Amino acid sequence: MNELLNNIHHFMPVWTVSRAAGITSYLLLFVSVMTGMSAHYHFMKAKTKARMNLIHQSTGWFGMLFGMTHGLILIFSTYQSFSILEVIIPFASKTHPLLIGIGTLALYVMIILIVTSDYMKVLGRKTWKTIHFLAFPAFISAFFHSVLLGPDSHYPFMMFLYCLTAIITVVALICRIAVRPPKKELTSTQK
Repeated sequence: MNELLNNIHHFMPVWTVSRAAGITSYLLLFVSVMTGMSAHYHFMKAKTKARMNLIHQSTGWFGMLFGMTHGLILIFSTYQSFSILEVIIPFASKTHPLLIGIGTLALYVMIILIVTSDYMKVLGRKTWKTIHFLAFPAFISAFFHSVLLGPDSHYPFMMFLYCLTAIITVVALICRIAVRPPKKELTSTQK
């Protein structure tokens, strides 16, 4: 088994792939959250909303896949070993259980968001929307997981990137809450 792990490690540096997949997942989650919020502004044209929704869905799916890669590939790491249970069960890791656990939970929330989006009509819009607001805690969890545990967060550029994405998300959320459709449009969409 050790020989297999060493061969995988030499062919594909596991730690580097995990780090790259984690950063990619975080950035895709950011884009998904941003486009998800902006796709519902009342002043956008239908064609623009459709494009934003497509980007929102695609980045959500790819963000989830990169997040899964980020965690699961660590079972092949020779730098720091993780069991499959430590990777898939939140807070079960021997090292940094809290920080790894919130990253795992962020991934699970992403999975829940994607699965429930496929069943929006069955769940009903109100229930689906309530579930979909979990995107914000997922993003916050991914942010803290990345900043406090990510080996690249000590680089000024990465810290700037993490802080910038967090600030943009908070500002966009405030704008999303503050910018309401006109009264006439609000009543027609709630029917």
